[in-house]
Amino acid sequence: MGLTLKTNQLVFIDTAPIIYFFEENEAYIDRIDAFLDMVSEADVQLVTSMITYIEILTMPTRSGD
Repeated sequence: MGLTLKTNQLVFIDTAPIIYFFEENEAYIDRIDAFLDMVSEADVQLVTSMITYIEILTMPTRSGD
């Protein structure tokens, strides 16, 4: 993947990878899983914006899920 993560590092994650993860998007799920494994192993903190929370909750809220 070419990414080096350091312990206690903060990493911003945008909306798309989160949606791809929840939807198990075949084009990206392997990369996202590998990234999340790296995050877990390195004890990295992921952060995102309030806009991401709104975006990932919009469709489930509309569909009553």
